[in-house]
Amino acid sequence: MYTGNFQPIELAFDAHALARTAPSHWSPEKALQEAYRVITAHVKKHYPEQYDDWKADLKPKRKASELTSYYT
Repeated sequence: MYTGNFQPIELAFDAHALARTAPSHWSPEKALQEAYRVITAHVKKHYPEQYDDWKADLKPKRKASELTSYYT
């Protein structure tokens, strides 16, 4: 997510949980955006055959997450 910091793969299933591990000087919006970016890159690299289906499934979740708090 940021240089020199690796998180457990389990966080790849929850962008909000991953975003909460960001440096404290990052805004919640930047942290969540970066979390989605690295999760997307991970899925695309390691699960290319499932990427299109995963991305289609992510859109409604991501839209809903914009309505929820950073700390939920």
